[in-house]
Formats: sequence, C-alpha cells, structure tokens
Amino acid sequence: MAKRATQKPKLAVETEPSKIPTEKKPANRKPIDKALGPAAEDFGDEVKPLGKELGTLTVRTVRSLLIKPMTNVVWGVEKCGAWISEEVAKYLKDVSPEKVVEPDARISLPALQALMYAGDDETIRDMFAQLLAGDMNSETKGLVHPSFVELIKQMTADEAKIIIFFSKNGDQIEFERRLVDRNTGDFIPFGSTYTFQSTSTGNDAPENLNVAISNLIRLGLIEKDSNKYPKGKNSDEISAAMDQVAENYNIQNRDNIGSRSLEFSKSGLWLTPLAKRFTRICLANKVPDELTGVKVDSTSDI
Repeated sequence: MAKRATQKPKLAVETEPSKIPTEKKPANRKPIDKALGPAAEDFGDEVKPLGKELGTLTVRTVRSLLIKPMTNVVWGVEKCGAWISEEVAKYLKDVSPEKVVEPDARISLPALQALMYAGDDETIRDMFAQLLAGDMNSETKGLVHPSFVELIKQMTADEAKIIIFFSKNGDQIEFERRLVDRNTGDFIPFGSTYTFQSTSTGNDAPENLNVAISNLIRLGLIEKDSNKYPKGKNSDEISAAMDQVAENYNIQNRDNIGSRSLEFSKSGLWLTPLAKRFTRICLANKVPDELTGVKVDSTSDI
C-alpha cells in the first residue's frame, strides 16, 4: 500500500514590525488645512527649504552683529585688572601712602564687573577709575556713595558732559513747547528748548538732549521745577524770544489751529546734591573741586 505523503504544515511567516501594513489614518489637520486641501499641503512643502534657509541666515546675522563685536568690547578679567590698576594708581599718585585704603566691596566688585562691559567707552571707563580712586583715598572715601556704580552704568558719555556743563555754568531753564486748548486747558507737549545748546554739551541733536535731560532727572541728578528757575545771564532774553515765537506762530496759524495756541512752559533745571557729590568723585578731572561746592569733610549734603 502506497504511503501517503504527509504534508508539512506551513509555518507562519513573521513580518517585521516596520513592514506590517497598517491602515493609514488621516492626519489631524486644522480646519484651515482642510478648507484649502492639497493646495495648502503643496504650499507647505514648497516653503520648507526657504524657512530652513532663512533660519540659518538669521542665526548667522545675529551672531555677526551680536556675538562677534563682544570679543572686542567685553574685557577679560586680566585686561580689566591691568587697566584699572594702572588708572587708579594715576589718580592716587599724589596721595600719601598711609591714606590709600582698601575699597568698599559694595563699590569695587560691581564697578569692576561693570567695567568689563564698558571697555570701549573712554568716558564711562574713566568715571569708574575715578570712583575707585575716590573710595581708596581716606580723605574722599566719605563722599563716595554705593549708588554711584549704578549711576555710571545707566549714564551715557553725553549725559556726563551735561553734568560737567551744569557744574561749570550753573542752573539752566527748559522751555517746553505745548499746543494748548484754550477752552479746556488740555495740552500736547512736543519737545523742549533750553538756555544752552545741545552742541555745548557734546550732544548732536536737540532730540538727544531732551532724552538725556529726562534720564538725568530719572537718576536723581537733575531736578526740575516749573515754579523755580534762575534769572539773569541770558534767561530773560531767551524767555522774551520764546514768547515772541509763540505769538508769531499763533498769529500766522490762527485759521488752522482753532482754539489751540502755542505756549512755552518754563521750568528751572539744576544739579541735585547727589549730582554734586557724584561730580566731585567721578568727574573730578573735568570739574574743579570748588565748582562742585562739596567739601571733603561733608557728610550731610545729600
């Protein structure tokens, strides 16, 4: 009897997980994508390479404009230490050795740290050097205030020149231009004129001067009062000139400005006691001591 061939059972073929066919589910698309259909998808594919290129370009631009210049501006500890040691020594060269004392850490540490970021600005750099020298001189140490570090950090070189100008030339006047509604008294300010020119303080434009004065007021270095202002010098002549300007403007533009008129609001500007002490310490090489009105033994003027 012939043997029946036994058929071997077929082995199940294992399929790699990655090749297992799965039902393709529709992507979770936003309503706008569904509305635009394939056109939106095609458009997205088209801009992908452009987005990548723009991203690379932006990073490269930011790096060249932001990071690269820092290598020249930011000083390392070694360079900063070498420069400040030499400069402070210059300001202390005429001070008796027994009067040279250790600086207050609340002043020296933040000043040295800030100096690392001010290496390219000679005026700011020099103010830090004078501040440290003043704090290391036992005769002037009492005049140094911890806030001086922050004042220098938040000041521009042009604003330092304004303080120097005030120290040498005295109080000044600001004439704020206002378009006033004669019926309601409401007004719109638009700029100011001063009893000194922007070029006198090293500023290039009146707009910069307005911002500088505002910042110095914010820092507590200049005080402004609309009820108090200096007389004499050229202030009376300038006041008369401002009144004449306003009168001429109102006559020439009466058909256009309606119930409004140009007026000048006058305010006095002067250095605060804090500013005078700051000048005595941080701008001593620019302003003679007698012009600051601050005595070395003064401890109650601020």
